[in-house]
Amino acid sequence: MEMQEFYDFLMDDRLLELREKLRTSDNIFDVINLTENQNSSMLAWCLNPNEGHCQGDAVIKDFLTAAYQAGYETNKSANKKFFAKWTPGSIQSTSFGSAFMTREFSISDSEGSKRRLDLFLIDPKNKFIVTIENKVGAELSGAQLDDYYKAVQSTFSNKTVFKDYGFAYVVLDKKLETYSEEKLVKLGDKWALLSYQWLEQAARRARLQLQNNNAAAQLLMAYCQKQAQWQDPNEKHISELSAQLAAQHESVIDRLSQLKKIKTDRLETDAPGRG
Repeated sequence: MEMQEFYDFLMDDRLLELREKLRTSDNIFDVINLTENQNSSMLAWCLNPNEGHCQGDAVIKDFLTAAYQAGYETNKSANKKFFAKWTPGSIQSTSFGSAFMTREFSISDSEGSKRRLDLFLIDPKNKFIVTIENKVGAELSGAQLDDYYKAVQSTFSNKTVFKDYGFAYVVLDKKLETYSEEKLVKLGDKWALLSYQWLEQAARRARLQLQNNNAAAQLLMAYCQKQAQWQDPNEKHISELSAQLAAQHESVIDRLSQLKKIKTDRLETDAPGRG
């Protein structure tokens, strides 16, 4: 790398623009990582139609529609019956304003052991309960899902108040798209399997609501955008600027990468217990 090449890189207007855009991120979840419980609490907030995120039951409709599309063709047992009634058309034309969320609800399995499931979406008006197992970093197994399914069935089936209720079972897993076909088959056909991509719609709606200076809409957008890995226009422009600079100043970028590696190696060597 020649020094003039480095000076040209520093004076490139695109570098200045990139630095300013990287300095003004509006997504709090770019700087903090949620624990599994925190993630489930945020998801419960998004799905609660009576919270202050100004989306009402729209997020529930997104969720149920995505669950239908994931499971109506392949799911058996309770989900098959549930999706026969709750089609996309009926979901979009129904109000879910009476629905509410519960967290970490304790149930007993067939052996009497206590189990805690992440989330339950309960709608007393439309008479259904959706069990949501939100997997964050943990591995799924078909045996575990079967156990959860049986535990929920045994807990609610003998209670008169839930006699006419419909039941659905949904797994949320951010890494679902990395699962092999063989592993998906082993998870069985009782649960609808979803990634977080369905949250994109909520993120888009929230971005439109930001013009009203709604702080809650900002939080919902940030969460949904992060979980769905949706690239907003600002992030897309950042990626484009980075690519342009890398292509235009290849020798400089290569040299900076080498220096960064040297610095990292030295830090590891000088760390306590090494060397």
